[in-house]
Amino acid sequence: MLAVALVVLVGGIILFFLYFVSLGVVGNVLIGAGLIVVVGAFHYLAWGRALSEEVAAEREALKHKEAREARATKAKTPPDAIQDLSRTQGIQE
Repeated sequence: MLAVALVVLVGGIILFFLYFVSLGVVGNVLIGAGLIVVVGAFHYLAWGRALSEEVAAEREALKHKEAREARATKAKTPPDAIQDLSRTQGIQE
């Protein structure tokens, strides 16, 4: 709790100083950054989640296909062969 209070206090002092020195430009930059965050959140809620759910079945099928290929390749690969780590240590869920 103390760390949060100190960060808020010192951050507020620094923001006040920057706002005072820059004649309000820092406030406009913070408002612009806040608008970008709001638009990004709206974009995710409107499109991102729906598109993720839409391709979930394809992603699951691809995961199963890669697992089958990995098992087939593992059976054929000699133990002293050079392994392609990008196929075994890629994106995993």
